[in-house]
Amino acid sequence: MLSLSVLTGSSEEMETHVLDFLDKARADGLVNTDFRVDDEYIRFLSKRMQKIVYGGIQKERKAEIHEKIALYQEKLFEKHLLPSAAILAWHFSRSANLEKARTYEQQYQEYSTTVFAADEALQYSGELDAVTPYSPLDPVTLKDLPYFFRSFLIALRGTKLYPAGSKVRTDALHQLKGMLDRILAVNDGIRI
Repeated sequence: MLSLSVLTGSSEEMETHVLDFLDKARADGLVNTDFRVDDEYIRFLSKRMQKIVYGGIQKERKAEIHEKIALYQEKLFEKHLLPSAAILAWHFSRSANLEKARTYEQQYQEYSTTVFAADEALQYSGELDAVTPYSPLDPVTLKDLPYFFRSFLIALRGTKLYPAGSKVRTDALHQLKGMLDRILAVNDGIRI
């Protein structure tokens, strides 16, 4: 999934040419667009179509495209309009500019460490000497289990397909957390 602003901002073509090309691709049934809160997003209608198109691009051209996208997003990041350095690290790692990829990856890792410290989390959780059995789930929770597993699978897929910090990925994780909060509000815990 790619936002229209990133596509037009990183392109050498005039915006009208990009929009005309996009309209033709949409009319030919190659891509679909939908509008979200802040931008219009473009995606291929199928993963197979995306693999065919992306696989047909020469390696050097792919690196160029990723670098242009990264440079455009770097400007947004410097203005604090991009939520995470992870997206920059991801695009720069697929470009020829591996030094910037390392820089943004390190920056993202440092930020992640300050936001979530695994050592600190262990202090709060303590060690489990023995596995404590949970009581049976509440009947309402049992009805919510299919939605929980669906949220879990969507979040898992989102973490595999999208870079850290992307809206799709964070939305899926928030939805999963919401389902977990609902379950844990009326149950001692859940074991999968």
